[in-house]
Amino acid sequence: MSLMEFTKNETVAFTGHRNTRFVSETFLRKLIAAAIETSYNAGKKFFLTGMAMGFDMIAAEEVLNAQKKHPDIRLIGAVPFPGQMDNFNVAWKRRYQRIKAKLNEEHVISPAYHKRCYQERNVWMVSHCSLLIALYDGRNISGTQYTVNRAKKVGVQMVNIYDYIRK
Repeated sequence: MSLMEFTKNETVAFTGHRNTRFVSETFLRKLIAAAIETSYNAGKKFFLTGMAMGFDMIAAEEVLNAQKKHPDIRLIGAVPFPGQMDNFNVAWKRRYQRIKAKLNEEHVISPAYHKRCYQERNVWMVSHCSLLIALYDGRNISGTQYTVNRAKKVGVQMVNIYDYIRK
């Protein structure tokens, strides 16, 4: 797909853990939906997903739900490399394919896997957003931690949904 025009000020990216079992998916979806609605009301209409299992795809599904109410919302997949889903289990592959079919745009970071392609995807997302919505527990050494730290370093505003789970 060709790169649609979107401005950083209108764009939100998602980052979060693959394992979301510490919170019910129903509650997590409510938190994500509220964050999307708040973002939209603040002028954000482009949403970037890294298309990873767990939080990324759940957030993408909630963006697709929000499009029903706000048809001008756009979902952009930031795919690290074309075979990203190859090692997903069958259920996550199905979710991935359903989301991918409904993306308004797909941005593939690398034509093939290499050891830094996920990190490059995270850098790309942070450099193209003004708000990062995260599910970050503060402990894991992970791509989520890298993305959160990168966003802080470059001054991207962040909402950490995990803060609402702990309350």
